[in-house]
Amino acid sequence: EMLVWSSLEAHPGIAKFLGFYADFKNSKAWLLSPWEPNGNVSEFIKAHNPEVPEKLSLVYDTIDALTFLHQRDPPVCHGDLKAANVLVGADYKARLCDFGLARLHEDSGFGRLETSTGMKGSIRWCSPEILKDAPRAPTSDVYAWAWLVWEIMTGDLPYKGTSADYAIMAKIFESHLPEVDGQFRLGDCLQLWELMRRCWSVDPERRPTARMCKTTVTHLVRILDTQFFSIILLTFTSTAPLHSHPCERRSSDPIRCLAGEPR
Repeated sequence: EMLVWSSLEAHPGIAKFLGFYADFKNSKAWLLSPWEPNGNVSEFIKAHNPEVPEKLSLVYDTIDALTFLHQRDPPVCHGDLKAANVLVGADYKARLCDFGLARLHEDSGFGRLETSTGMKGSIRWCSPEILKDAPRAPTSDVYAWAWLVWEIMTGDLPYKGTSADYAIMAKIFESHLPEVDGQFRLGDCLQLWELMRRCWSVDPERRPTARMCKTTVTHLVRILDTQFFSIILLTFTSTAPLHSHPCERRSSDPIRCLAGEPR
């Protein structure tokens, strides 16, 4: 796990691996990464209530990092994607962390639910095949990533209101998926919602790859980027400097909230 994580520092969407702390007496070990002032992405969403373009920027960061992992040779599977394992830095950029379940995809002992370390995965984010003891794979990461997107866009856990593991597992096997309604703002991004539903396909082979997901998210970011700044240009007077707005454009990257109070 340490070797896998330490080899991924070249990507800005991966939290830096600092080292580990071992408690030999109690047979425990912790992998260490830098402290981030904004906490995990779930905490950040609750604290700042960002708008859809800003949330989509965080979504882009996560799929950009996941695509990087899956395009390695051999591919690296994170194995435990969820909002609690995505940190938001001082630069408001999302970074994947907690690679305690990460494995190389060619590893014959790759991340089976009953033999993995730590919390053995997180039931709410598990794909049906993982619950049936299939090895973790890029396709199961994509399934979990869609629930991560759900958390970012809505602020809710998967299967909110259901607490018992057996009840959550039953809903997973029944393909019990949420519906879009007005309160969740996903109605503003129907293409994103359609992508998420494809990621939740019961058949892993029918799910899009991380690279395909990144292509769709990039397209959505560009559309919202254009629409958002058109509104800004119409709103601001000719004497008001554009840079006074708390969001800026990062060349080809998504727009991002950089300073100021949440809108």
